[in-house]
Amino acid sequence: MDHLTTSSNQQYINQRITEASQIDFANKEYRQVFHIANLKFWSPAAYYDLLKERDVFPRFKAPAKRLANIDVGITVGLRLYSLFNADAKKRLALLKEQAEIKHREEVQEALAWHNQRADAFYKNQDNQHRQIEHDHQLMRAGDAAQIISYFYFVLHQDDFTTDFLNRYPIGIEEMNYDKASGKLSFAYRLPSDDEILAFQSFQYDQEQDEVLPEPVGSKEKQAQRTNLARKILLRSIILIYRSDAYYLVKDIEITGFLFYYDPSYGQERRKDIIRVHMNRSEYSETDFTRVDVNALFANRLKAKESSGLYSKTPMEIIDIHTKQNSPPSASRKKPQKDKKQV
Repeated sequence: MDHLTTSSNQQYINQRITEASQIDFANKEYRQVFHIANLKFWSPAAYYDLLKERDVFPRFKAPAKRLANIDVGITVGLRLYSLFNADAKKRLALLKEQAEIKHREEVQEALAWHNQRADAFYKNQDNQHRQIEHDHQLMRAGDAAQIISYFYFVLHQDDFTTDFLNRYPIGIEEMNYDKASGKLSFAYRLPSDDEILAFQSFQYDQEQDEVLPEPVGSKEKQAQRTNLARKILLRSIILIYRSDAYYLVKDIEITGFLFYYDPSYGQERRKDIIRVHMNRSEYSETDFTRVDVNALFANRLKAKESSGLYSKTPMEIIDIHTKQNSPPSASRKKPQKDKKQV
């Protein structure tokens, strides 16, 4: 019996180890291709079609006949009395005829009112559809407000996770579009330290009977978090270009920012920490299935990033707008003292 129990326990442990291995592989693969994982592209046609109201007006429901019976004076007592009284029976028959006439009139009146409201409902719906089509044509012609609304929608439909548990809450601010240059710019909220799961691998912990991430050192943690932040911005760039059926966007500039609590203000504040732009030519020349995202940001896109990103607290990080005083150059000559006149 002990042998069977031991064998069963070992089988369970092996299953959990296999499960941990599968989770580890899936999460590492997801992290590797995070910038293109599960991207859902949109088209303006699908977006504007989604905006159209599709409700159906309720079907006609005729007034209940019992209400007409009550109005003309047909009661339960009269019905019972008519069973054994001839005069009551005649009166009931007469009231039924009156109730039938009244009910027909009520049905016709209710139907006319229903049709009137239905016509108004579908007329408003048709007008709304025409307005949506008009907005669609404005967007196609380069209307900034429509373009901003469309790409704001597209970005908010993105679905990804940074902690491998919860859907990341997307935050977009200050979106602008310049028709002359075709430049789309906006600010994108980047995750805080505790919103990113940095891990070495996933292992089965026999004592806790759970599959848990193995922690990593501070440098590797910073590297993983910084890489993920870059990939979030890159996936947004890919999403926009792939969803731009009319080629309205020629250049994209994104400012990545953090929200943090500043005790000196007693409220949350924003700090801009990354700025990157990628034009359509740079986008078209890139194979995103093979690209090294860190090399792309550093060598080609020349992204501007705050130093100490994900290694310092948001309070300590200097935002990208603040110029840092550079230390004196070692080759700079020291000013010479004036020589005394002889």
